[in-house]
Amino acid sequence: MKNLSRSTKVLLGVLLGVFLGLFFGEEVGWFSIPGDIFIGLLQMTVLPYIMFSLIINIGRLSMETEQVK
Repeated sequence: MKNLSRSTKVLLGVLLGVFLGLFFGEEVGWFSIPGDIFIGLLQMTVLPYIMFSLIINIGRLSMETEQVK
């Protein structure tokens, strides 16, 4: 497992999640709790960063900015 790239690990996790959901259904429904917590933590850290970056970069725009043709 150590030699796998991060994208391969993510893909394996997604495939494992789909497999578990399709074949075991409600028996593994409790997995949604840690998943929801993880997504909530990502939203709490990533969304403010994206908003801050957008506000800063829009503030840097000026009328002299070269237009792309």
